[in-house]
Amino acid sequence: MQISSTIRNQYKNKIMYIWLRRQWFQKFIIMKKQIVQIKLMLMMCIGMPITCMAQVVQCPCECMNKLDLVSGNGFYLLDSIKYFTRNQDDFQFSETTTSVFEYNSEYKRILTTGYRIDPKYLNRTPIYKLRYTYGENGEKTEYHNDRWDPAGQEWVASQRTLVKYDDNQSIQNQFVYSWNDDIRQWIDQSQTDYTIDSQANHQLTIKKVWNASKKQWENAHRNTRFSENDGLQVTSESFSWKGNEWQPETRSVHIYNGPGFLTEIYYHRWDKETQTWFQMRHMEYIRDEQGRKMEWISIGKDQPDGIEENRGHQIYKYNHDGLLTEVLQVHAQDLQGDFLIRSKQVYYWTLHSTGGLKGMTHGDIKVYPNPFEDYTTIEFPEGIKRIDILDMQGRVVRVYEDVGDRTLRIYQENLMPAMYFVKLYGEHTFITRIVIR
Repeated sequence: MQISSTIRNQYKNKIMYIWLRRQWFQKFIIMKKQIVQIKLMLMMCIGMPITCMAQVVQCPCECMNKLDLVSGNGFYLLDSIKYFTRNQDDFQFSETTTSVFEYNSEYKRILTTGYRIDPKYLNRTPIYKLRYTYGENGEKTEYHNDRWDPAGQEWVASQRTLVKYDDNQSIQNQFVYSWNDDIRQWIDQSQTDYTIDSQANHQLTIKKVWNASKKQWENAHRNTRFSENDGLQVTSESFSWKGNEWQPETRSVHIYNGPGFLTEIYYHRWDKETQTWFQMRHMEYIRDEQGRKMEWISIGKDQPDGIEENRGHQIYKYNHDGLLTEVLQVHAQDLQGDFLIRSKQVYYWTLHSTGGLKGMTHGDIKVYPNPFEDYTTIEFPEGIKRIDILDMQGRVVRVYEDVGDRTLRIYQENLMPAMYFVKLYGEHTFITRIVIR
């Protein structure tokens, strides 16, 4: 049976249309990816939760501003992250953006600088700069966001954030100010209030924005967060203030395994027509025996009656010391469905000596029981002077000072069921984990 020339030409035209559309779409994705990378750099460096961006790209580190201990040698600090995209013509990687981190003598991150790479001249142009300030207990109390003015070739103030804590070192308020260059002063932009009910495992966040014309604060966003199933399921619901009432927008459900590692996220959006939540994304983390992320897969749809499709796939690579070195963004490129690398993030670390606590390893720090419900005990070698408990956003939620008996009992009290980091201060700083059920 012969195929007519008309049908053959129509088929060829359709194939050419699909090919051209795919080429355009790939270029669009590259531009969108660069924008997402810049947003991700800002959010990671500021320390903001990035759940709202989970459907686009995932933060590769469990805790970006923490120290990773290397047995017997010292610890590593993250020096920089470079972002690369793959050219669809020659399939070569080109560097697009870079984040560079600086630390003080206590190994706290005090400066993050973001750069954009000019693909033509291969020179780096500054984008933003974040400067951090810490309180007496090591909590982050203030950070400044400066942007680079290419015309004036200088840094220009952009945004300032103040963070206040309660007596339990839990975040209480966050105030954001914008720089007004005309009047040369900071003006109110937003304020966020946090209320934590540890008994009910509930957290309420309300954000208000400043209306300059009315000279008053107005509701903007509300987020409720509560945990269930002994902390193995955490649900967050986001609302926007519209028409003098709170209207639902998004809902996310985070699922954790027994050791406290995130394994799944269900992301929902509110459907106004049916007045119900519909699932947009289902994200799954594949981990190894040590709990490290090996793969992240996202499947979802944009409309309730849409078709579920692959929305993202990441592969994580580590070196022999267990440090994250690469995050590969992959997608199905050809008709056979083979996965090709679309972009990647490369992590660079700097080794620091342990000095006075030489030889201290995670094996020397014992935590039992872990996970726990009422209390847990931490054993540690001599030389530790202070211990902080931090949540997953890096906020200090509890401080223990003058710890000299090499053991410390930590009670659950007002801490919500979740995973926390224990930061031990001596001549240098070390990190371990605890999980509250």
